Parts: sequence; structure tokens; C-alpha cells
Amino acid sequence: MNFVATFIRGSIDRVAGYLRGLLGRLWPGRTPHIDSVAPARTYPGSVVDIMGAGFTPTLDGNTVTIGGHPARVIRAATDTLQAIVSMDAQDGPITVDTGAAILLSPVDFRAEPYPLPDSGEDGPPAYFEGVPGLRQADVAPTGTRRVLLVLVHPTDVVPPDPAVARTAVETIWADVHTYYDQISFNDLDLRIELTSTWAALLKDRLYYIDPAATVENIKEAVLPQLWAEAVRIAAFDRKNPNDFDIMGVVIYLDGAFIRAWGGFAQQNFSYFDVATGTKINFTANHVINLLAIQESADWGRCAHEAGHCFVSAPSFRDGTIGTATLGEDVYESDLVDSGAATAREFDMMGSHDHHPLFSAYHMEKLGYYAPSEILELPWDRNEFSEDHDVVAHGLTKALAAGQYRLIKIKVADGLFYYVEVRQRPGTTTQIFDDNIPIGAGANQGGVIVTKVLMDTMNNNQQTRFITLLGNPSAVMTNGQSAIDPARTLNISVVNDNVTAQPQVCTVRVAWAQGIANDPAGAFDLSVEPWNSNYESPDIWVDRPPFGMFDNPIDAEGRPTGNGDKPKLMKINEFTTRVHNQGTVDAANVLVTFYAVTPVGVGDNGNWTPLQTVTIANVGKNSFVDAKTNWVPVVGQHSCLKVFVSPQLGEITGGNNSAQENVTEFEAASSIPEPQVVPVAVRNPREEATLVYVSLQNVPAGYAVQFPHQWMMMEPLEERIVELVVVPTLGIEAYESAGARPQGGRTERSAAVRVVGTIPRSYVEEETAGRVVGSRAFPIGGVLTRVTPKHHSEIKLKPDGRYDEKHPFLGVRGVVAPAKSGQAVTVYLTDPNGKERAAQVDTDTAGEFRALFDLTATPTLAARAWPPAGVALPAPSGEIAPVPGVYKAQAFLVNAADLAESASDIVPITKSF
Repeated sequence: MNFVATFIRGSIDRVAGYLRGLLGRLWPGRTPHIDSVAPARTYPGSVVDIMGAGFTPTLDGNTVTIGGHPARVIRAATDTLQAIVSMDAQDGPITVDTGAAILLSPVDFRAEPYPLPDSGEDGPPAYFEGVPGLRQADVAPTGTRRVLLVLVHPTDVVPPDPAVARTAVETIWADVHTYYDQISFNDLDLRIELTSTWAALLKDRLYYIDPAATVENIKEAVLPQLWAEAVRIAAFDRKNPNDFDIMGVVIYLDGAFIRAWGGFAQQNFSYFDVATGTKINFTANHVINLLAIQESADWGRCAHEAGHCFVSAPSFRDGTIGTATLGEDVYESDLVDSGAATAREFDMMGSHDHHPLFSAYHMEKLGYYAPSEILELPWDRNEFSEDHDVVAHGLTKALAAGQYRLIKIKVADGLFYYVEVRQRPGTTTQIFDDNIPIGAGANQGGVIVTKVLMDTMNNNQQTRFITLLGNPSAVMTNGQSAIDPARTLNISVVNDNVTAQPQVCTVRVAWAQGIANDPAGAFDLSVEPWNSNYESPDIWVDRPPFGMFDNPIDAEGRPTGNGDKPKLMKINEFTTRVHNQGTVDAANVLVTFYAVTPVGVGDNGNWTPLQTVTIANVGKNSFVDAKTNWVPVVGQHSCLKVFVSPQLGEITGGNNSAQENVTEFEAASSIPEPQVVPVAVRNPREEATLVYVSLQNVPAGYAVQFPHQWMMMEPLEERIVELVVVPTLGIEAYESAGARPQGGRTERSAAVRVVGTIPRSYVEEETAGRVVGSRAFPIGGVLTRVTPKHHSEIKLKPDGRYDEKHPFLGVRGVVAPAKSGQAVTVYLTDPNGKERAAQVDTDTAGEFRALFDLTATPTLAARAWPPAGVALPAPSGEIAPVPGVYKAQAFLVNAADLAESASDIVPITKSF
């Protein structure tokens, strides 16, 4: 009976609410109502604005339903609501339940159909929640790595014998497994699994394949849909994408050739088709690396695309900086000087269909040679000559005493020479290097020297350019040498037949810098580039009091991360470290500091210079820290950049700049608030292109939304859009996650990556009949850290222990809610406008004290005070204290558990 009564009362309340909403539409001046919704026709997952009156001005005070499904409110005011449409929304009404009335929109929601690949439209939104068990990592190049190959075909191209076609793919990829097994000396086990049979895609061949291209390929704008369809097919085949590091889509085209795609990575996969009712929205517990290729591709092309998952990963080895590489830079395609691509036959990222080993630089970065197997020689101006035995890769890992896999000559951070021996398989089962050019080399092999030069493409992507030094047509044999005259460096083959298999060659490395004051390549200025979190270890922010940082210090004395969260509308120090590698000092080094707002994906050169400073001298093989003042504007977060002007005689100017995204956000309240972050997407090219945007590293307990999965952009175009990060749990869940890292249902902070890539399709062929592949080229990104915290208050008052005539000035305060260990910064402005700053921590009652010596010279640098209970030092007596009214104010900035807040300004009179 009680149930019936409750049901009847609930029904009456709902009807009454709808009637009040209807009255609001008829007489809008009198009752709550909805005026309009913009846009009412859009994609599921989009952000919409609901305008009207009578809304509840709290996020949890309104229940919004759009197209039959709850929408997530991210902003609320009495006259405007902003909400994210559910990915499941369908055509239907829009309602707002304020608790007092149920309001009905004058227009219904209409779901926009998924854009066609040839439409030239921006992509639909990315909107998803993180899932438990988030794994952090790029694909490591060692250990067991699982690859899922999803076998698909367009609706109009069906394998006549699916079993035979599947076996052919299995055979091709078995060679890929063998290749990585051999080159890693069994350190990488690439376990390849295929779906059980070929599955039909949703559309026909023409929908997916671009026939107008010089060489046919999968359309750029259809790739996100293809990945999503593959995830769906894998699930039907009982394959869980969470179990795999790499997912490859193998599309059956009945032997037709396409270029293939590699270098993509996503955490979320979504697609919807209104016509068929198909809806796909899968979120993985890690970022999955992706490739797409046809069923008949040569195994070398398959190994190449898989290699993008290792070689092109932003930071595939912990602790490494600047390891991102542009694999195709060894192609000759599209180069102004095609003759510069001399290393292409010796690198899998070059002539992949010829099956070469990776070149020495990549092999070292992949970790397949132990440090003891690499002889590193630092070039200098002193006379030098040594002979060493270098062993071809072969199939045996063990080396004899005094033998090396590589000789690595470090001229500077921007320039290396690698010496290695390369050999064809001969009668062995070796699968790689079967087509390397050997000329008249004994034992089907010889020595090559590769030059690796760090430089910059698209303004912000650190890359390596790999070319041969010396004989560009084949390996070097007895008596041949590679030279660098500017450094009087000579690398020669003394004996190319020490051992036949695997081939061992004796190589002489010699230099004798006898030229005084030679400016040709004697030094290299550099700033370390950003890592996979879009942070450079050589750039940091220091807010007052200077010298104290939110983040720990690394082994080289640099604060990690951003250093400090900057204090808005205060002077912050923007610092960079400039290195000089080489044999001479660098004098009068110009360092220019830049800032751009908001942080962004891509770089179109739209930077604002702050200041140029001159470093008088950076000593050889040392560094100097330079800094400038930066006053960030309220509510805006920025990307910082430094550029060291190249100097005459410098080895390369391509490593003279770096940038850092400064993005720290606090989601305050017991129900943490969504964070809406402006992000600038910038096309770095002087031509129109599609820019892919991938949201990555989203843990459980957080939802993210970005307005487009891809954007069609004009040359050097810049568009500012909004990233939304929504904590979905109560504050207690995040606090407990901090106490149990990785042990709860969420994480204390969400470090969300917004990663940008652009398609890289080569126009020219590499060599006659050998067409190069296509890939996603990284253009940078943004790391946004969101930490849910309590709303806070902070109160400040004078400390009565120090009267008007005391040379010390003290203040005391309290924060609410009371939390211990919260960092509080107190600013004190003297009667002459000079500022001092102190940082203190709260005690168990949430209370704090700060003390200032008014006889010390005013500074924003940190001053050390003895702990509580220890006698205070005598006044410093550096200056005479200034009488008058002092103004003190306390701030919570990046405290552990409390969101930012500021106290009232407290005047304190001193009369000495």
C-alpha cells in the first residue's frame, strides 16, 4: 500500500512539474522556463548551452535529460546551464528538472549523423570516462608485447577463401615476429594473434579507400572510424583490446596495394551510425598503439609499421629525454635533396621492403645492445687514435673480450657518429639485412658510419636525421674511410675479415684537432626538449618565496615538472638551463623567453616574446641557468618557450629551443567541479591539413570531453576550443586514493594528455617500384593535471607577540577545513611598496604563523627560520626598518588538499 501511495505521489509531482514548465514557456516572465538550446542539432557527446530562467545555480541542483538520456552539467547559473550530451542520446526532448519544476525545451534534440570521410568536416567529439586499472606506458621495446590483428574487409571485397587468406596473413606476420625476435636477441617477444576470421566492415571499398591518391591509401578522416569498427569486431571475436599493446587492422583488398598507416595511439574508440543504429564507445585501460595495412603487404612493411610503436613513441624508455624520432627521415621521398637519404637501405625506418636491421641509433634507443657493448668516445681537440673490433649483429648475443657492437662518437648533444658492421645472412637463418648494398665486401658485409643530427621539424617535434658518412653506395671495406674534415675525424677499416661469421672488423677512430680557434662545429648549445608529458626538464617556474618548489629536485638540481604552480598576478621567475657541449666556451649567448596562451596542440609560431637576456659565458661541457620575470594573467594558463640564438660555428641550431606546458587545475568542492580548460589547436604547416586529437591517460573516476576527434585546418590556422575534465566521484574517494596510490577505485590526480598528430603521406616513391608508407606525425600536446580538492577559506591576523616597535612582524592564521601540512604563502608589502614573501605549513589544527625580519633587505627569495621551540635569531640589521602601515595577505596555492583561496588584506602599523 505504501508503495502504491508513493508511486501516485511521485506521478502527481512529475505532472505538476511539467505543468509548471509549460506555464514557464507560455508566460516566461513569471515562472522558470527554457528559452533556447544551442546547438539543438549536434553530435552526441557535444557541449550544449541551455538558456532560460529559474535554474538552480549549483551543478547538482539540476537534472538535465537530452534525447532520452541524462546529460552531465558542467556549468550552472540561474539563467544558463552548460551540459554534455550523452553518447547514447537520440532524437528527443530536452528537459531540466530543478527540483521545483520540470522544464521542457521549445525545441527537441536532433542527433547529427557521423561525418562522411570526404565531407571535409571536423570530427565528432571525444567523450568518455576512464576505466579502472589504468596502465601508464608507451609500448616498451622489450618483454612480451601482444599484437592483435583484426581481419576485416569492405562489404564489396570479400575473400573467396577466408581460411587461405587468413593463413597468408599469419605467415607474413610470423616473419615480423621472427624479425623482432632476432634483432632483440630474444628480448622482445612480439606475440601476434589474429581474429578467427574475416569480418565485414560497415561500408564498401570506396568509403574507406581513396582512389584519387597518387598511390591508394585509407582515407585520413576514416581512420578513427576504422579503429572503432576494429574494436567492435575484436569484441565479437572474444578478444579484449585491453589485453594488447598494439592493434593492427588488416584490410582485405584482394591483392590491391595501399600505403598503410602507422604511428597512431588512442585510449577511446567511438563511432555511431544513425542509419544502422550502430554505436561504438570503448575505453581501454591504456593507450593502444595502432596501425592499418592491407592483407598482401610485404612483411618488411608490416615490421616497419609495428616499429612506429617503438621507435616513434614519445618516451619509450624511462628516464630518456628527446627519444622521439621521425622514422621516415631516412626516406628520400619529398626531400629537397633526395641524395641526402643515404642511410635508407640500412634502416627499417627506410627501405622496409628490403628488410634491413634498424640503424645503430635506433638499436641503442631500443635497448637491444647493452651499455657494455657500446664504446662511447667523446670527441675533443686532443690528438686521438684507437683501433677496436666491431661485430656484426648476427644471431649470437655473446661477444668476446674487447669487442663491441657499436662505436658511438659524441661530438656534442646535437651530433653523434655511430660505427657498426652490417652483414647479409649468408647460410644462416638470419631474416634481416638480406638486401643491404655490400659492393665487393668480404663475407657479404662491412662497416658503415651513420651521422645522427638532432634538428627540429614543425617547430616543436624533436627528431633525428640519420645519414651515412663516407661511401654512400655500400658498406666500407679494407682501406676505406669516412671523414669529417671540420673535426679532422677519420674512421677507417683496418681489417674487414677478423672473423667471417658473424663478421668482425677492426676499425680505427682517429682525430687530431691542431687548428687553433677553429669555429667549425667546436661547440653546441642546447636546451633539453620536452618529454612525453610535454614538460622540459630545462624549463621551470619559481613563485615567491623563490627557491622553494612544489615538486622535488632531480639529480641535476632542477625542479621536476613545472617546478611551481605559478601565482597569478604576481612576479614568478621563468627559468631555463642552457647547456654547452664541445671543446670551447660560448660567449654572449642570447636567450629569448616566450609565452603563448592558452596551451595548445601544435605550433604555428604564434609566440609572444617576454624578454631576451644575455649569458656572458657558458663554459665548455657545462651549463648556465637564465631567468626572466613572468606575471601570468588571472585565469589563463600558458605554454612557455625558450630559444637560444644560434652562434657562428655551432654544430646545430635545431636543439636550441624547448617548451613547457604550464597546466595545473584544482577541482574544488565536496562534489568536485568540472574543469574547463582552453586549448589552442594550431596547424604547424603552411598548407591545409587534418589534425587528429587524442585524449589519453584518463583514469577511472574522471570523464573527459573534447569537441572534435579531428579538425580540418587551414594553413597555420589556430583555433581555441575547450577540454573538459570532470571528476565523477566525491572528494573522499580522491583523498583515499592519495593515501592508497593505485589501490582504490580512482587516482588522486588525473594527468590527462591531449595529443596532436597530423597525417604524413609521402608523394614521391622511395625507389622505383618501392612506395613508402604513411604515418601519424606528432605535433605536440598538452598535459593537464586535475586534482580534486576541498573548497577552502583562509583567515589572517597580526601576531600580538610582536608590538609596533618590534623589528619583527608576525602574522598568524587558520585555514578551513582544518588540514595539516597545507602550504601557505604570505606576502608582506612595506610602506614603500617593497614585497617580502614567506611559505609556511599548517599544523594539525589548520593554523599557521609567519614571521618577517623588517631589518632585512626586502626580497621575494625564501628565508630560513628556525622551527617552533627554537630561539629566534637576532635581527639582521641589514637596513633600518621602515615605519608606517604594512599590508599582509595569505594565499593557498597548490596546497595538498585545499583549493586556492586568499585571505583579506591585513594592515599592520609599525612605529620604530
